Amino acid sequence: MSVYGRRAIIVGLGAAAIAANCPAPAEAQPLDDLNASMNDWTWVERSVEAEDLAPRFGFYLHEAIYVGDPNDEDAVLSGANDKPIALPTFARKRPTYPTAAEAEGHEAELAAYYRTVLAMTGQPAEDQEQNFWLDLGLYSEATQVEIPFVIWTRLSDMAPFSQWVVSGDDGSTFNDLDQGWQVKGKRIGGRIHLQHSGFDQGGEFANVSVSRVSLADRLATEEARMAKIIGRLRDLLGIDPWS
Repeated sequence: MSVYGRRAIIVGLGAAAIAANCPAPAEAQPLDDLNASMNDWTWVERSVEAEDLAPRFGFYLHEAIYVGDPNDEDAVLSGANDKPIALPTFARKRPTYPTAAEAEGHEAELAAYYRTVLAMTGQPAEDQEQNFWLDLGLYSEATQVEIPFVIWTRLSDMAPFSQWVVSGDDGSTFNDLDQGWQVKGKRIGGRIHLQHSGFDQGGEFANVSVSRVSLADRLATEEARMAKIIGRLRDLLGIDPWS
């Protein structure tokens, strides 16, 4: 059996950014609880079929940018030094979360937004990663189920998961746990079972299954689309904090 996983540690502004999509961490859980959670696969018996489950990749934009001292935690949390920024105008369902499909063909406008971010902060992209995060996850319109990969902020963070979906053996598992956010997966025959839960405070937010071949094909298509957009942004800005 194979286990794939990758750590993407978020500090500073990360806590505020993921609060809306991930339960706030409670006290650290005992090691026995961690082992039990990582090794519990009884949930696969309850998985709901979500045949349209597909990646929903996009960009995490901000309506205001922090322009103060990045080392001043009180100022960061207070929002006193947040300055409004004009968002791109191309059509999209969620103003601060344009999907790759919505952003495709509008790379120049997206680049203009990021160029303004760089000018407002006066910092290189590597020193303000929170302003260049991607919005990565899976979504089923039919079941209204979302599995947000809130700890993964670059396209390469998807690689271990995608590799497992494509080539994991029957019975293989995927497990990623960080900052109270947990996503588990298990391949059973030709299906991928996925669970999104909160480890620290409990609760199951999604539990679905989908055809492995279908999900693998959709992941390949969306990753290629996002890579193309990132390449265009790299050409326009000369930086690449997204790959």
